[in-house]
Amino acid sequence: MSGAGDERVQRVEEAQVFTERTVEELSETVRDAFARIEALTRRLSALEDRLGAMEEREAGEDDAGEPGEASD
Repeated sequence: MSGAGDERVQRVEEAQVFTERTVEELSETVRDAFARIEALTRRLSALEDRLGAMEEREAGEDDAGEPGEASD
């Protein structure tokens, strides 16, 4: 092969290595982001459950009336 051809092959190989590294890094980033999204989704669900329970207790207290209050 000629010198110019060797240089072209080398540039193509370097570009391929760069592309492979970039794809691996992006895949890792996506995996990490997905794991974080899953964790945040679980946390949000737990907070929604807690909020719902608090609202139910509050609604129950409203129905029972405040302590010391006369019921109709």
